[in-house]
Amino acid sequence: MKQVLNQNGIYIQRSEDGKSRYIGSAYGSGGIISRWMTHLEFLGNANDDKMQFTNKTTKAAVRDFIKQAVDKGLIEKLWLDKFDNGTMTNGDYEGLKLIIAQRSN
Repeated sequence: MKQVLNQNGIYIQRSEDGKSRYIGSAYGSGGIISRWMTHLEFLGNANDDKMQFTNKTTKAAVRDFIKQAVDKGLIEKLWLDKFDNGTMTNGDYEGLKLIIAQRSN
């Protein structure tokens, strides 16, 4: 297990209550375990990683990208709901971009 966690990759975490999911990626030295330790030490929980925008145009573009993927059946509508509710994390979005790219081919 230690060998696997020392590798780079994409991972999914869930909250203790099972209600929240977090998709993250680990790269560089230390792999997934190093990323998790950094997350625990500095970030606390997934709520610290909520998507925030400083520009309305950028926020609208991201929402439109997600909505188009929902309309094409590439992802479930719950992802658009998470975005609209302000509960989508940066990790969620990065994971969705990968899923959308894979399913678009």
